[in-house]
Amino acid sequence: MNRNKRIVIVYWMKKLGLYVIAKYLYLYIRYVLAPSKGNDVSEQWSIEYEIQDRKFHIWGGYYDKSPLNADNSKIAYLKTPVKGGRKNKAFVEIYDLEQNKVIYTDTTEAWNWQQGCMLQWIGNKKDTIVYNIYDSSAQNYKVKAVNLHNQKIQYWDLPIYAMHPVQSKFLSLNFARLNELIYDYGYQALKNVSLNDQADGVWEVDMLSNKSRMLFSISDVTHFMPKSEFQTSGHYVNHIDYSPDGESVIMIHRWNFYGQYKSRLLSYNLKENKFVLLLDNNMVSHFCWCDECTLLIFAMNNHQEMGYFKININDGVCGYIYLSMPDVDGHPSFSCKKEILTDTYPDKRRIQHLYIGSLEAPHEIYRFYSPFKYFDGNRCDLHPKWSHDGQRVCVDTTYRGYRSLCVLKLSLIHI
Repeated sequence: MNRNKRIVIVYWMKKLGLYVIAKYLYLYIRYVLAPSKGNDVSEQWSIEYEIQDRKFHIWGGYYDKSPLNADNSKIAYLKTPVKGGRKNKAFVEIYDLEQNKVIYTDTTEAWNWQQGCMLQWIGNKKDTIVYNIYDSSAQNYKVKAVNLHNQKIQYWDLPIYAMHPVQSKFLSLNFARLNELIYDYGYQALKNVSLNDQADGVWEVDMLSNKSRMLFSISDVTHFMPKSEFQTSGHYVNHIDYSPDGESVIMIHRWNFYGQYKSRLLSYNLKENKFVLLLDNNMVSHFCWCDECTLLIFAMNNHQEMGYFKININDGVCGYIYLSMPDVDGHPSFSCKKEILTDTYPDKRRIQHLYIGSLEAPHEIYRFYSPFKYFDGNRCDLHPKWSHDGQRVCVDTTYRGYRSLCVLKLSLIHI
């Protein structure tokens, strides 16, 4: 069957509400037929501690934001009742590990399973957190900052997506658009959203003045090196980030063409105000920074090879595929010691694997079982997150049957 026919079939399956059922049956059949490879549940001897409550889902958020503060004395996470799912508000909690108690609690309606509410430590990364909230009176998403030391609270008028390297400004986008086009990454509090490609885009917010400026619109993105299919597709940008030197913005431009998501990798030079096309082979996924101008990314390269490889954002030159790295998508990041950390989606036996090491020789250090009910938009990726000192790894898990946040201390792991 050629690719065009597959696109049409998937489109009509989604239209008729059959796609999710078919996908679930496919995963179940794969599970039944797959040979067992030993222990399919998580070993617990290397978990230093775990934040869990059988009545609540508890998770840390995205793989580039550590729940632990700089001295590992506090951990930040989201918590929402198991019953009700995304219909609930989420609690934002800070747990003091030295005092063994929750020292801060708030609620937010600006959250999702994948990236939470962008909860993160800022400043000296010891006492101050920021996260997204929904302001019902203004009917918009915004950022809230709380200093746990002096109880000072501050707000900014747009939600945060990515913080500038010197923490003087941040990037923002329209989470309501994401909810309409890719709800896994959107927020649900704002209803009846009208999508305007010219008025919508990516903003930069000055944290001192609380003033914002649109860097570029969705229309600007779609008019840069356009394709004929752009005219009949819904568009959004996601996974936006500053380069480490703060001079460029990297992003994934995705569009939905007959139910199939396609993507390309773009950068935007902030000084020259222009886009650069880096990858355009339909599949671009998770990435992390190796240095000021180099990404490690899981994508399809220009030779139609899939895997992890490096790409220079200045000239678009791609390196070779790291054959020793997992050949499936994951969430990579480097520690302060330049060790790579990544994970996998559930395999045929519903096992998620966790890897650490060098790009040339990573090794599996842990595995977690993920029950069948956690798939598609309800999935729980491990999203492994380094502690700031590179001694611990935080992961979001469902091996208990509900979401919990596990902290693994590397010195306890037998490699």
